[in-house]
Amino acid sequence: MGKASLVMVLSFLAIFGSIRYRLGRWETRSAELLSEEYRRTMARNIANSAIYIALRNLREDFSWAPNPNPSDSLPLMEGTYTLQVDSIELTRRRVTAVG
Repeated sequence: MGKASLVMVLSFLAIFGSIRYRLGRWETRSAELLSEEYRRTMARNIANSAIYIALRNLREDFSWAPNPNPSDSLPLMEGTYTLQVDSIELTRRRVTAVG
């Protein structure tokens, strides 16, 4: 009776240890995915905000250009963005932002 109880307890420990190990791996992977999604969301929010900044400036002055060098990164919301404004036609502009 004693040996059977010992084997049963050791079996339960092995099973629960294995489950805990797998849960720990899933927790780590979940944290990595959440962090990656946060970075993508922040980049999208920064790019959207940069577009709104450019649209506001273009509404005030249609000949507005972001910088002499459009590849310069500008700081915004704990990140950076680059902004490019291209003339398509006389009365149309294309605004491209990368956050």
